[in-house]
Amino acid sequence: MIELPKYSDAELIENLEEYQKQIIQELLQHNSPDEAIDLWINANGPIDNVNFGGTQEKNELLNNFKIEFCKLLSESPEYKNEVKEMKVYMNLGKDAIISGLTLALAPRLGTTAIIIVPLVVLAMISISKVGIKAYCRTVLNKD
Repeated sequence: MIELPKYSDAELIENLEEYQKQIIQELLQHNSPDEAIDLWINANGPIDNVNFGGTQEKNELLNNFKIEFCKLLSESPEYKNEVKEMKVYMNLGKDAIISGLTLALAPRLGTTAIIIVPLVVLAMISISKVGIKAYCRTVLNKD
């Protein structure tokens, strides 16, 4: 299991683009991080994630993100190369960790990093509250 360092919510959110920070902060004021993930991916804003590898059923991208995120953190054999890279990123700070997770997941999900970065940050916030094992157990048991 990849162990993520502990960062505050604010430290993680500061890695987002300015417009993403504002949206995520607003979402987190009234929602849990998991609810915010769902709201972010299902938003009907100017970006239509169908063009970025999603489907008309946006929940498919959301479900796939959660499953693949947990596979990566659980060091699934299919992520062998990415796990090696992640272990290097762990020593380089939160910017590198968030970038590494995003770059490992985006191609597998068939989407762009700009869509995935907020999901990675929100998932890391969720994990900081419950732990990786509990988070992944919940995700993998739902799907």
